[in-house]
Amino acid sequence: MKIIKFIPFGGRKNLMPPSISKIPQWWKDGETVISVGTPGLKSCVPFMEIMKSGYTINLPFDIFVSKGEDGNVSLKWNAPNEAGWPNFIEERPPDLGKTIPRPAGHLPNGFVWSSQWSWKTPKGYSSIVTHPFNRFDLPFTTVSGIVDSDKFQGNGNIPFFMKEDFQGVIPEGTPIAQVFPFKRNGFDEFHEGLITACESKVFGCLIVDIKHRGRCPEFGGHIRDRCAITQGEMGCALASEL
Repeated sequence: MKIIKFIPFGGRKNLMPPSISKIPQWWKDGETVISVGTPGLKSCVPFMEIMKSGYTINLPFDIFVSKGEDGNVSLKWNAPNEAGWPNFIEERPPDLGKTIPRPAGHLPNGFVWSSQWSWKTPKGYSSIVTHPFNRFDLPFTTVSGIVDSDKFQGNGNIPFFMKEDFQGVIPEGTPIAQVFPFKRNGFDEFHEGLITACESKVFGCLIVDIKHRGRCPEFGGHIRDRCAITQGEMGCALASEL
C-alpha cells in the first residue's frame, strides 16, 4: 500500500482532505439528464473524476478582499492568532514573473499563498499542484507546478492571481489548490499512422522505416510524415517500407 504523509507546520491542523470532500454545490445541484437520451452534467464521468482526484489545500479562515480609492487591492484575514499567520498571503515584487501572461480578467499583481502544510509521497512519486480542477467559479486562479514530494517537504509558496472585479469574502474552507500525486515514469512513444526517416548506411540514401516508431535521433528527434518522404527526396533512389 502506498501511503502519503501530511505534515502541518507550527502545530496547525491538517487542511488537506481528499478532494472528494470539496465537490462544489453547483455540481451537486446539476442535472443528470436533460431529456430522454440526452445526458447532463452529472453524466460526464471525466469531469467529475478530475474534481475528486487527489487532495485539496483549503483556507484556514476567511479572506477579506477590498479595493482602495486608488484601485489597489487589499487582502486581509481573520486568523485565530494573527501573530502566527503574519505572511499567509504576500504580494510579489512587480518585476518577479512579470513576463507571465495574466489570466484574462485578472489583476496584474502576483500573490502567493504561503503554505503552512506539506506532504510526503512514497519514493518515485511527485505531485502536481494546481488550481482546483474545473473550479472556474473561484475568485482567483492558482498557478500550476510539480513538486518532487518524495524528496522535498517544505512549506513553499503557491502563486496565484486575483480576479480584477472581485471584492468580498473568500470563505474559510475554500480550496485554493489541488494536489495530485503521480509516479514519475518515462513512456515509450508510439505514433500510430506516422513513420520516421532514418539515414541508411547500407544504401547511402533515405530509408523510410515504418517499423521504427517514435522519434528518430538521426534527424534531431523530428517526426516525418509519410507523404513528405518520396522516392525523389534528397536524391534518394529508393524509398523502402521495411
